[in-house]
Amino acid sequence: DLQSKLLGSHDTPFFRAPFYAWMLRPLLRFDFALALFLLNLAATAAVILFLPRSLGKYRYGLSPLVVLFVPLALNFSIEQDGALVLLILSLSLVAESAGLSFLAGAILALTLEKPSLFLLLPAVIAVQKRFRMLWGYLTCACVLAIVSLWIVGLSGIKDYISLVAQYTVTPEKMPTARGIAANLHVSPLWPLLTALAAAASLWRARTASFKAAFCIGIAGSLFVSPQSYAHDCSMLLLPVLYFLFNGSPFQRGISALWLVPGAALAFLLPPPWSIYTALLVLLLLYSVTVATVPKLDRA
Repeated sequence: DLQSKLLGSHDTPFFRAPFYAWMLRPLLRFDFALALFLLNLAATAAVILFLPRSLGKYRYGLSPLVVLFVPLALNFSIEQDGALVLLILSLSLVAESAGLSFLAGAILALTLEKPSLFLLLPAVIAVQKRFRMLWGYLTCACVLAIVSLWIVGLSGIKDYISLVAQYTVTPEKMPTARGIAANLHVSPLWPLLTALAAAASLWRARTASFKAAFCIGIAGSLFVSPQSYAHDCSMLLLPVLYFLFNGSPFQRGISALWLVPGAALAFLLPPPWSIYTALLVLLLLYSVTVATVPKLDRA
């Protein structure tokens, strides 16, 4: 009912988990659109503040690069929450760097507000053998699941799965394996690319440093996501900046492409040309998994 009042004539469903809606509920005391904008603005400032701690080799003087990242700006223009998701990811990395592994996992569990968007990150933590962080993630995930069940009941879970399955608007616009398959009209390509991308991400994550593995998991998760759109590419800011300053020349070149405004806006083109955004995600994933260098590995 609250969603209907907020959206008015718009029919976009609420794909977020119930606990997340409950967390945003205080914003309804104000003008919701303005309150969400200011919250995202504050989250962006916090992300910039934490970037050196979360990424390592990064200087505050390079913060304007964040402004050049079009997918993040797109979140602001269509009232999405990409900056909040980026803040969750950044804080998780900061907590892990500080030795607070359980807390890092608990923070990361907040990404379950959109369950389909970060499917590979728990697996990356597992193959990295960060079991204390994984325990924190699973503990917090259980708490959030209980809260969500308390809000909507068991029937709400069935409704959510049905909602995601039935919402098939413009799959060719998705920057994912599904988007590539939809543009090429080759349905079997979707599960094939998904399996290959997941395998490559986890295979590379086994031997990479934790921050590199975490960033690989972000890129891989986006590509295998069954339900993502161009604004979700905002989560790629962390891997783009990480490999821009820590990767090989090839990885730096591919990462720099994401700072070219036109490259990330290819989704605006009609099919099949809209495939280029998904191909750009795939190219980034290829550069950090298959085309990698020893400097990203543990010594």
